[in-house]
Amino acid sequence: MTRRAPAIALAASLCLAGCAEARLELDPAVLPDCTPARGAVIHVAWDARDAGTDRVRLEVTRPGGGSRPWTQGPAAGSKDTGPWGSDGLTFVLLSAEGDELARRTVETFPCKTPQGAKAPSRR
Repeated sequence: MTRRAPAIALAASLCLAGCAEARLELDPAVLPDCTPARGAVIHVAWDARDAGTDRVRLEVTRPGGGSRPWTQGPAAGSKDTGPWGSDGLTFVLLSAEGDELARRTVETFPCKTPQGAKAPSRR
């Protein structure tokens, strides 16, 4: 056995434990930092059929907060949030048994402002 074999075996076993074939997509996944304080509507799409589950649930987590149930349904589907999507909002796709299948987090990028102009305030 070579020195690489244990590392490859470890990576393979970790993947078997946590590399389920599930897809979770956010649109948009990246928001401009100047999004109004109320937030943005995020389209969330998922497909966990290849992960061997018939039903899923999605939870959301805000930075500094705990997870909250958001929706549940068939292994493949989509849903829009209300206007509350913002930086750091994390969506977690779970099997009906509670196993995490995928996780995605909304991010922001700085808004471009003309040179010398002040960025809009976020009140």
